[in-house]
Amino acid sequence: MSAVLSCQLFTCLCVVFLTSVDLEVHVVAEGHGLPAGLAEVEMIERARAKRAWEVGLPELQDTQQMDKRRRMMEQQELTEWATREQEIEKYVSLH
Repeated sequence: MSAVLSCQLFTCLCVVFLTSVDLEVHVVAEGHGLPAGLAEVEMIERARAKRAWEVGLPELQDTQQMDKRRRMMEQQELTEWATREQEIEKYVSLH
């Protein structure tokens, strides 16, 4: 019985952790999302980095910083596209 409770507690904690970085987890169970693999860990790390980056953006109300905010967002978008392209290339090379 305690093993079942431990597993349920671990699953619950994992769901709370993953949703705290705005990732959706539809099925969280052994073999279905748990344990997290390298790809999931990298996705979580990217989500954390993006959250930290968003905190550093100039406020929307600061009209003098709008150009800086726009440039920062454009650079972030380019970085995200480059990351996606690398992931696609990695996937294609594996198959």
